Amino acid sequence: MAAARHKRRKTLYLVDGSGYVFRAFYAIRSLTTSEGFATNAIYGFTQMVVRLVEDEQPDYLAVVFDPPGPSFRRALYADYKANRPPKPKDLVPQLPLVRDVLRAFNIPSLEVEGFEADDVIATLATRAKGEDVTTVIVSSDKDLMQLVGDDCVLLDTMKNVRYDAAAVEGKLGVRPDKVLDLLALMGDSSDNIPGVPGIGPKTAAKLLDRFGSLDGLYERVCEVKGKRRARLEEAATLEVPVPDGLAAALRPYQRDGLTWLGRIAHWSTGACLADDMGLGKTVQALGLMLRRGDVGPQLVVAPTSLGFNWRREAARFAPSLTLSSFRGRHHLELLEGTLGPGEVVVTSYDLLARYGEQLGAHRWATVVLDEAQAIKNPATRRARSAFALAAEFVLALTGTPVENRSGEVWSLFRAIAPGLLGSSADFRRAFALPIERDRSAEARQGLAGIIRPFVLRRLKSEVARELPPRTEVEVGVELSGAERHLYEELRAAAASALAGAEGVASNQRRFLALQALTRLRQLACHPRLVDPRSAVASSKLAVLRELVSELRDEGHRVLVFSQFVSLLALVREAFEADGVSYRYLDGSTPEARRREEIDAFQQGGADVFLLSLKAGGTGLNLTAADYVIHLDPWWNPAVEDQATDRAHRIGQDKPVTVLRLISQGTVEEGIMALHADKRALADALLSGAGAGQSLSVEELTALISGAWEHGEREAEQTQAPPGPPADP
Repeated sequence: MAAARHKRRKTLYLVDGSGYVFRAFYAIRSLTTSEGFATNAIYGFTQMVVRLVEDEQPDYLAVVFDPPGPSFRRALYADYKANRPPKPKDLVPQLPLVRDVLRAFNIPSLEVEGFEADDVIATLATRAKGEDVTTVIVSSDKDLMQLVGDDCVLLDTMKNVRYDAAAVEGKLGVRPDKVLDLLALMGDSSDNIPGVPGIGPKTAAKLLDRFGSLDGLYERVCEVKGKRRARLEEAATLEVPVPDGLAAALRPYQRDGLTWLGRIAHWSTGACLADDMGLGKTVQALGLMLRRGDVGPQLVVAPTSLGFNWRREAARFAPSLTLSSFRGRHHLELLEGTLGPGEVVVTSYDLLARYGEQLGAHRWATVVLDEAQAIKNPATRRARSAFALAAEFVLALTGTPVENRSGEVWSLFRAIAPGLLGSSADFRRAFALPIERDRSAEARQGLAGIIRPFVLRRLKSEVARELPPRTEVEVGVELSGAERHLYEELRAAAASALAGAEGVASNQRRFLALQALTRLRQLACHPRLVDPRSAVASSKLAVLRELVSELRDEGHRVLVFSQFVSLLALVREAFEADGVSYRYLDGSTPEARRREEIDAFQQGGADVFLLSLKAGGTGLNLTAADYVIHLDPWWNPAVEDQATDRAHRIGQDKPVTVLRLISQGTVEEGIMALHADKRALADALLSGAGAGQSLSVEELTALISGAWEHGEREAEQTQAPPGPPADP
């Protein structure tokens, strides 16, 4: 009898087969037979099933798939999953073979016409209750968490997490029997199911805790705080007058922007003001901050170089706001005290990463993330700290919401509207991989449709027609014979080293390729960047000196950008020898000195301003210049555009000319060939057209070998530079 009472309960494992297949397909980049038939989904799926069986040793196992046609849910709600892209063309032929694999393992597969896999799993799990069996649902679908209980757990093998009732409540903030109500309030963007605007997971959990259920909430909706109810009723028609305290004459498009921001803030969701660089995003944000000043304290997070700019602009346009700078441990008392309405704390992304706990301890009425592309990588400490900030309204300001990859959109929206784009894994499966790997127009349009209500983007060509024109010119630089010899010698050595590293791991080969490319880019600028003892003169420096001499004689003033501080040092030597007056700024320039250098240039204190691309490329107003020279092309054209817009912005009354110095027959020409592709990705997500991808190791190697020069790079290829060079 005792043995019978303690007998181990048998286990029934129900696997979300469709989820397994999609993960396998996207996890393995490329795997084909000798005839070119794709097998990555088959291989990955088989490996996952084998591992599950070996690790879990289930008594019973079945794999459940979605049927090929529409489910009953589409009949109930016509827009269900309307944003989902179709299955990738390389995946479809593999699906029957996946089932063949299961038959070979003698594992049953289930598929019911008109019902999705999670419907079938839910039915089986419910029927299994009371059958003296423990059901283990193998899926990452949070909808299925509603089934978790004494007889059922959910296993997410991708994260290696097993959810019982306590784990579900720890993750979602509600018990499993409330998961359905929670999801109804939140909605599900990946399935195109709308929720209640302005209600995220935390608010939804609090409402259910208070009212018990969705039905209870409906019955007692009059008890919901009037403020929240009023937001829902008034937001669509809310009038947002320009605050009396705003000492600026807003242009019509800026007034429209302020109205839009006020309405979005009324919903308590987040927003991204993505106006073209130079259109006055800061003054629009200050207008909103004046309106929200009485709600509570506000936080501005900006690159270190722009802190002084915020203080100066606030003093000029919104003097009634009280700005304080948080600069680290010597200013902790600022955060330890009570912050009240009208107070604004300005800090940097680096300090946010370091003091995220202290900054996250406050409840902010508004958080402004200036140059929000700084959190494009969700794995960084600064991004995670931004995600953890407690705020009623988060505003992202960026002229470049997408620089490299569609995945940057997820990180941005994780900060301003958590949950809108689902989990990182959901987003990658539904959007990032279809867009970047399959170039799916449907996925691009679906993503653009989801984010469109939360993004406002105006271009200079649309709203600032009075702005003088901008002309861009590539200036070809012919290397001398000695420079060409050095370049070809280095290029051949790099190509040989990469060829000899065929058996090395892909990430190591990528590192070697990027290292070689950096040296080739430096050599294309000046031989002394590679060998400080070199006596070979730089053709590019000679062209720069000639250009600057001509421009000075004609009365022009010039910004000169380079990503290599060591190159700027050589330019400074040359300018001092030529008697050229210049100002200088790089990442090591102290804030007070930055202000002095900028003000001196704007007031006519020099003909040329030398700036490092990273330190001088954002947030500065340098409209005294009418020429911009880029000494070396950067992988990401958006970064160069930001730098150019230091001169071409509101307040500029002269035409601006942009000169890019490109060494002929070098990797610089290959980088310029990639620029159009980079721009296409940003346009794709903001307008619903275009595509983008990352360069493979092979394509990096092609840049080194010069394959692009000989037409081996297809003209229609729309691939973007890899992560490391775009964000060093």
